[in-house]
Amino acid sequence: MIGIATLTFDTEGALLLEELPDGTDYGAVTRRVSRRATLDGGAAFEDRGSFAADREFRVELRADAALADNLRRMVQTYRWLLVSTREGVFLVAPSRADLGPDRFRLSFLVSEKRSA
Repeated sequence: MIGIATLTFDTEGALLLEELPDGTDYGAVTRRVSRRATLDGGAAFEDRGSFAADREFRVELRADAALADNLRRMVQTYRWLLVSTREGVFLVAPSRADLGPDRFRLSFLVSEKRSA
């Protein structure tokens, strides 16, 4: 299940949807780390940690015409949305909405994690 909601009041801006597991990707958890070779044959590492903002959520779901229109409207209208997944609640920037033949695809760029 995934929840998608606007930050401001919208009569159709709070949705609880069943995503399609084979087409949904919540992005890898990564660290901001770099490695440089040293003259002694070793390596020096710089590790700046792991941040939610390095992730992109790609969600696929089945949507009838009315739901697809509402999702498309939300992506066009709102700069920020809240997305709730099994990992927590995230502030996201909606970046893409595609209607395929039998699936609706959404892409969100994560800004921050809002829950622990």
